[in-house]
Amino acid sequence: DDMDNKEKKVKDSKEKRDLVSIVTIFKHINAPKVIDYFSLDVEGAESLVMADFPWEDYKFRFLTVERPKEDLQEALKKHGYRYLKKLSKWGETLWYHEDSV
Repeated sequence: DDMDNKEKKVKDSKEKRDLVSIVTIFKHINAPKVIDYFSLDVEGAESLVMADFPWEDYKFRFLTVERPKEDLQEALKKHGYRYLKKLSKWGETLWYHEDSV
């Protein structure tokens, strides 16, 4: 219910969706362990998407996150990411990994 851009609910309507974790995608495409840039903008579900992310397996040199909630900000800081600046009026933020500079 905390997602951005959600449509109005129709009473008793349900929609089934197949979901795949970001790690599954990374493994499927054989993503490098160090990624130069990653943009995380999933309409308010950023914390949900990154909840079980294996921070020890992948590192982003630079990362933009739209309106990161407090829990995600804390996770980023805990795993070596530093806030650099707000990039837009809608809340896109730029982060970098401390090993990148």
